[in-house]
Amino acid sequence: MATHLRLGIANPKNGWTTIRLSTQDVDLVFPASAVPSDSLADLAVAGNRLLTGETEVIVVWNSEPVECEFRFSIIGGRCRLEVREPPAGIVPIATVEAEAEAFARAIWRSFRRLRGRNSTEEFQAGWGNPFPTAAVDRLGDRLLPWTESQRRGVHR
Repeated sequence: MATHLRLGIANPKNGWTTIRLSTQDVDLVFPASAVPSDSLADLAVAGNRLLTGETEVIVVWNSEPVECEFRFSIIGGRCRLEVREPPAGIVPIATVEAEAEAFARAIWRSFRRLRGRNSTEEFQAGWGNPFPTAAVDRLGDRLLPWTESQRRGVHR
């Protein structure tokens, strides 16, 4: 089981970002492009899907000229992430196992850090696609059973 699971998303620039997946046993870093699909938005949606009981979720990262896949498989409440480079990616280049909630939380935290470093305008200018606000907020709501006032820092 993975401890110290962390997912990092660098500030996007010119339609590119750097993704970093790290645990005590894995340190994987790769570039990701915003074209032909918005992989960051797909990642935010994937975090939500991990919490709704879907048994397989795939995020395709565009690394031009190759692709990289995050392939999440949930079996018996445990989640296994295999990172592959298709089409020859029969053997994963990295494998991480943790609870589905741990992966979803790592995804949510990476977007919170990214949102803290960039305005929505800066993000869109750098990535070329809008920040996936609705999916990230929905993920936060699923992970944190707080009221809206608590989330904004207003305490009663």
